[in-house]
Formats: sequence, C-alpha cells, structure tokens
Amino acid sequence: MPGKIACFTIAGLTVLGTISPTAAGGRAVECYEPVRSPAVYDTVYEDVMVSPPGQHVDYDPPIYGTRERVVMTVPAQVSYEVVPAVTRTVYHTVQVDDGGYSWEWRVIHGRRVLCKVWHKARYERVAETVVVQPERTRRIVIAAQYDRIAEEVLVPSRRRVIDIPASYQTVARRVLVREGS
Repeated sequence: MPGKIACFTIAGLTVLGTISPTAAGGRAVECYEPVRSPAVYDTVYEDVMVSPPGQHVDYDPPIYGTRERVVMTVPAQVSYEVVPAVTRTVYHTVQVDDGGYSWEWRVIHGRRVLCKVWHKARYERVAETVVVQPERTRRIVIAAQYDRIAEEVLVPSRRRVIDIPASYQTVARRVLVREGS
C-alpha cells in the first residue's frame, strides 16, 4: 500500500514538471496537479451475537397415582397366662387303728356282760394329691399384624430449568481503512 502511494506521488510530480509554466497561466513557481487516489477498504470479520443467553423452563404437570404401602394394623402384644400346677393322686395304705384289746358291753343269754375283745389292726386306703409340676406363668407374644393399603397420592409437578447459551455468528463487514483523495 505505501508503495502505491509513493508511486502515485512521484508520477504526479513528474507530470507537473513537464507542464510548461505558461499553461499554468503565467509564471509559475510551483505547480501541483491533484492526483485522485481511491478509497481503501478492508474486510473485517466479527463475531456477532445472534441471540442472547436465556433459560427455558419446562414443567411436567402434577399427576395422581396409587401408592401401596404396608401398615401395622394391630401392634404386637404380650400377655401372660397362668399354667396351673400338674398334680397326681397317689394312694397309700395307712394303718388307722393299732388294734389290740378293748372292753365292750355285750348281751349274753339276756344278760349284759362286759367283755374283753381283741381287735385286729385296721388299715384304710388314703388318697394323697402330689404336685408333679408347680404352677407357673407363661409369657405369650402375639406378633403384630400388617396389611397392605393402597392410597391415592399426588405426584407433584416437576420444573426443569434449561440454560440456553448465547449463539454467535461470524459476519464479514467491509470497513473503510482510508478515504480516497
């Protein structure tokens, strides 16, 4: 570029030197001829924002659904039960009377007579209740009862925020570097 300008300047001065002073309208000391130089343009590439950054919000509507869950309907319980004693009847033969002599009144031939009488020992069978196992308390645990129940629930809406970045585009533009003279 600077070489072209210098070339045009030298050419212009040469032309001026060859023109006669009379053509200039008298006695000329110096003469200049205007040289027309074209305007100089250049192409500039710029990144231009086509759309600004932003956000897009997307909603899923709320819906109703059924959820099944296990619920304790009857809690665990502990109770105590009295177990009665276990008994058995045992029979023994026991001497009730020693026997021996005793005096008794008797009527013999119409007369009342006191007599000495021999008695044998007397035995009886006696029942005795024996405890085989004593009374006790037994702990009883009743397990909790669970049931499945279905209930209608609201599944809340979901909100998603989507970030949208700015978009850019490269644009070519012609720019005036130097005006023409």
